[in-house]
Amino acid sequence: MADSAIRETPDLWSDTIVAALRDKDISIASATATAARKLSGKLLTPEKSKLQPPSTALFDALMKFALREDVPTSSRLDALAALPPTIGKGASKGTAPMPKLQATLLLSQFTAQTSASDTFTAADVLARHKHSIETLEAMTKTVEAAGPLELPLLLTAFDQTTDPKIGAALLDALTKSKALAALRPDALRAHLKQFPKEIQAKAEPLYAKLNPDAAQQKARLDELVAKLPEGDVRRGMQVFHSAKSACASCHTIGYVGGKLGPDLTKIGAIRQQRDLLESIVYPSASFVQSYEPTIVETADGDTLSGILRKNDDEGLLLLTGPDQETRIARKEVKEIRPGSLSVMPAGLDQILTAQELADLVAFLRDCK
Repeated sequence: MADSAIRETPDLWSDTIVAALRDKDISIASATATAARKLSGKLLTPEKSKLQPPSTALFDALMKFALREDVPTSSRLDALAALPPTIGKGASKGTAPMPKLQATLLLSQFTAQTSASDTFTAADVLARHKHSIETLEAMTKTVEAAGPLELPLLLTAFDQTTDPKIGAALLDALTKSKALAALRPDALRAHLKQFPKEIQAKAEPLYAKLNPDAAQQKARLDELVAKLPEGDVRRGMQVFHSAKSACASCHTIGYVGGKLGPDLTKIGAIRQQRDLLESIVYPSASFVQSYEPTIVETADGDTLSGILRKNDDEGLLLLTGPDQETRIARKEVKEIRPGSLSVMPAGLDQILTAQELADLVAFLRDCK
């Protein structure tokens, strides 16, 4: 069911998934949550149910599954990711904020021990749902701890409030965030526009910090090249596979890693130290062929960005994050155009220590 890429799901499928989510066999229940996530847009639409979300049995089953402690956390997150959005385009109407227990599960994923895929999923779910003021206040601490992949997503959740207290806490968290460089000034400005003028005024230093020119970028690279300590290949391999860098979530070396970014198995044979540093610090400076970012606008007004992997008569397949993909039916596609910003976020040099960065570069240079 998960891999069927079916255009319209039979009515029976929702009932089948509800029953399987309750299965005591963990492997069956977990696989069902994954299937529900991949099929969510086709299972919870009004035309597939006589009842509007969130009243459907499937909606309730997904919510309850997220609280099952006997299944892997990644499966619980899949269940929440399968829920229809409650903010933004295509949002289900009249729904309550994300319940406290489910919100707590999502917020608990922003630790160094959590896989990049689970953290990204949690950020994506948080970005698409209504939240209580209490949850938004707690989320400001999450913003401070979030990595460059998740930070742009989390900001979307704050579009739903004008509370100056939340706005001030958000600015404080952004000021302390090591992943701040992953944000675009225009995007940050858009997320803060609904707050009072005094909050927006306090954000001006952040906008200036996020808008380096070419000369500043060159100076930053020169400084890194000059001050980078000697790297260690073995430590660099650990950095590459760590949750802190999340490199392996998107890139493959050998037979291990993600498929969102280019294969780096032989990167050391074609890139020198400065080139590698530029790719890490300023990933939008250049793109590898077949991994150029693509922007897709849908008929209902959504704008999606990712790596285009399929474009045929049936529709598009867009890779949008670590283990994240979005299928868009041909009839839903309004426009396809090249993007200018890499799917890989900037700011990794701020997340890693100078030694970790040197070790990572040494490892990549050794990949031949």
